Amino acid sequence: MVKRGAVLSVVGPDGVGKSTLIDAMVEGVLRDQDIMRIRNVGLLPRRTLPEVPVTEPHKDPPYSPPVSLLKVGYVCLDYILGWSLRLRPFVRKGGWVVLERGWWDMAVDPKRYRMQLPPSLMWRLGRLLPHPDLLLVLEAPAEVVFERKKELPVAELRRQQQLWRERLPTHQPHAFLDASLSASEVLASAERKLHDLVTTGSVHSSAMINLPRATDPRWILPQAPKAVAAAGFRVYHPVTFKGLAGWEIGRGLARLGLARLLPGGEPAPREITELIAEWVPPGGTYALARANHAGRCIVLLLAPGGTAVAVAKIASEPDGIVALEHEANNIAALAGRLPPPIVAPKVLDARPGLLVFEAATWTPRLRPWRLPEEVARSLGAFFSSRESPPDHGVAHGDFAPWNLLRSGADWILIDWEEASERGAAWHDLWHYIVQGHALLKRPTTATIKRGLGGHGWVGSALKAYAAAAALSPSDASDALVSYLRTSMADLDPNSHDGALGLDARRRLLLRMDYER
Repeated sequence: MVKRGAVLSVVGPDGVGKSTLIDAMVEGVLRDQDIMRIRNVGLLPRRTLPEVPVTEPHKDPPYSPPVSLLKVGYVCLDYILGWSLRLRPFVRKGGWVVLERGWWDMAVDPKRYRMQLPPSLMWRLGRLLPHPDLLLVLEAPAEVVFERKKELPVAELRRQQQLWRERLPTHQPHAFLDASLSASEVLASAERKLHDLVTTGSVHSSAMINLPRATDPRWILPQAPKAVAAAGFRVYHPVTFKGLAGWEIGRGLARLGLARLLPGGEPAPREITELIAEWVPPGGTYALARANHAGRCIVLLLAPGGTAVAVAKIASEPDGIVALEHEANNIAALAGRLPPPIVAPKVLDARPGLLVFEAATWTPRLRPWRLPEEVARSLGAFFSSRESPPDHGVAHGDFAPWNLLRSGADWILIDWEEASERGAAWHDLWHYIVQGHALLKRPTTATIKRGLGGHGWVGSALKAYAAAAALSPSDASDALVSYLRTSMADLDPNSHDGALGLDARRRLLLRMDYER
């Protein structure tokens, strides 16, 4: 088995064979791993009990509610400390922690721990605490378990098994194993679950949340730890005031650990996790954003501390697979011609349906629709690196506010699938301005008209582009009309963005024709 660290917990009612299964795994599938086998996660002092089998787990009376509350607080603090200072460093080094019972066992069977508190309290606290990468829940008919160990009545065994089925949070990765089978069959089932855990790339330090809704998520983000949860939001590049506000609020809440309060969601589909498995660092995770095109998504690969290590674009439909191939080829052929300050992302891997880039640190912009003069100049110089007729040159093809990322002194230009060596003059510049006008409501029609007269930031961008591209600024107006008419054919009127784009172009054309 691949040596990747994880925390594995084995749970279930007394008599289902937890110790037997752990012994078999330690001597079998985990024998070549660094193993920490424990029952107590924490580090704080606790009462030492003799190492003898517990034959009457509900023998002692419960503590009073105040004492129970104090004990829960102490155990909770101990749990956090132990996880942070003991378990997590061990796992990051590739070790496997095998935990018998754990926090969820206290929630299912509080009487064993002499707790006298509302049942919901333990479950709610558990949502806030670190949890195992995989929980193996052993279960069997209550009568079978009772015959093995007559420690708990049949009714109590049924109650506990029902709670494991009904109350275990969805964000806790888990699997139910039939403990009524032979020991070798139970071990084989457990080994399959461990194999899936490793080969699908789902060994990560946090569960996932689905936003905005679990049934049809646009984003699949890590829920914890705090730094990783906050970093996951960087899979989304905000370009509107509303988007930027939501992005900042989400990251702030995640940094406070409040993402744990959200309902757990489903991870990415298996076909996606298999594609990115080799790019997920040991103990790391991912954040996924669904793209506007069917069958495509963006995946941000994160290290255990939340550092972005790579960005993957994935496509499952034939058109998307071809688009990724075009993007990789265009970057290889054309990106080297980009003059500073614009740069292209570095490709780390390219194969059918997968394109992996080196991750870059970027900062959101308050006014992303504004095209800086130095960027317009670089864009014009890119166009003039042509080996084409004077009215055509090198063009990115989809130069838009959401495809331009600010990274220190550099501007990273992404999404190269439409790039061409025979792009129309002024296309990239007008595409940036018109797309911002249509979808971001900026710049306004008045600002564009003033720019055509050489005024404002639009005027500065036009002059810089024209000078670097060896074009005449007086041609900008005719080029805008040509762009508006030709680009309308590329928009889908049945999509939200396409309808907005068509409406904006029609209005601009009417204004241009009226003022001519």
